[in-house]
Amino acid sequence: MDVVLYYFITYSFLGWITETIFATCKNKHFVNRGFLYGPFCPIYGFGAILVIVPLESFKAILPTNFFLYFITIIIYAAIFTSLLEYITGYLLEILFHTTWWDYSKNKFNIKGRICLLFSIFWGLGAFIIWEYIHPTIAYLIHSIPINLKNPILYIIILYFIIDITLTVRSLINLHIVLNEMYKLTLDLKNELKENISDIKNEVSQKSKEITNKLESKEKITPEKLMENITNLIDNVHLELKNKQIINRFTELSDLIQKQYSRFFRAFPNIKSTKFNISLNHIKTKLKNKNNQ
Repeated sequence: MDVVLYYFITYSFLGWITETIFATCKNKHFVNRGFLYGPFCPIYGFGAILVIVPLESFKAILPTNFFLYFITIIIYAAIFTSLLEYITGYLLEILFHTTWWDYSKNKFNIKGRICLLFSIFWGLGAFIIWEYIHPTIAYLIHSIPINLKNPILYIIILYFIIDITLTVRSLINLHIVLNEMYKLTLDLKNELKENISDIKNEVSQKSKEITNKLESKEKITPEKLMENITNLIDNVHLELKNKQIINRFTELSDLIQKQYSRFFRAFPNIKSTKFNISLNHIKTKLKNKNNQ
């Protein structure tokens, strides 16, 4: 069991290194691609266990022909890593009402959680790890002195417990903030409906006033007419009665950007399933709206 835990820890770390290097090169600045605060991507650790542990048990019955051996491992790894990715994405959506990745633009995807292209990548990556990297990893793990193996493992497990606790607490708080933002959007919609009715009545009244003045042949200069029309246009502008709503929405947006920015940097496509919008764009949209 301790060996399996070491596999999980090692491949979680290696997965984090791979993801971080890729994201850092892509964005040209350091990006911590970990779901947790520390340098670990647990999904890679679970994926490694799903692939490596069974393969170690059934290694003797794997095909001897290299082509069949290659295809067997790729298909096996692609199926089980994709299943893990799908379940992980589903649980994150259910528990925290957020999507962390989205393959919906890729062909042959299933609800945006997995897609054929990345499933093939996972299969190829698993084969490379199993065939060329894992033998060294296994050797190093088995080489750890017995008197050090358990203490090291206990320290890392304790760290994982603390990190997971902090991460889950952070995500719960984020969910609470998003719920409040969602309620604010409903309040804004309701207020908009009320204002539309008021605006229609005001426009109708102002239009009648201008029409009556023209029909009564009252002397009205072009400047005066333009002033009336300008006032009419000004009155059409939507002025929310309760400015506290939009102010609170902006405050929450700022709070999300400050306290949860690491999630956005790590997963730029993270979305709220309630808002159906990239959280990283909320602040930008608010600024654009206020500048209009």
